[in-house]
Amino acid sequence: MGPAMTDVVALLGRGVLLQASREREITLLVCTGLSNKQVAQRLDVTEGIVKVHLHNIYVKFAIRNRTMLALLALNLGVTAPTIGSNV
Repeated sequence: MGPAMTDVVALLGRGVLLQASREREITLLVCTGLSNKQVAQRLDVTEGIVKVHLHNIYVKFAIRNRTMLALLALNLGVTAPTIGSNV
């Protein structure tokens, strides 16, 4: 396990998770390959709101980009919504 995952495990041990449902929704949508603009349209919010949530997620988990977010989601067992769901 690399240093980044060790940090994530430490955060999980302290109970830091994607607790906000909006953070979870945004993570799921970003991990399906949607852009910030597409996520915003899907959730009926502004692109700025999506960016704020992503920033908060990045800070919470000490990650820097969408690729790291996708790896984190995979390791946390966060799964993408099924096709046709209303997420």
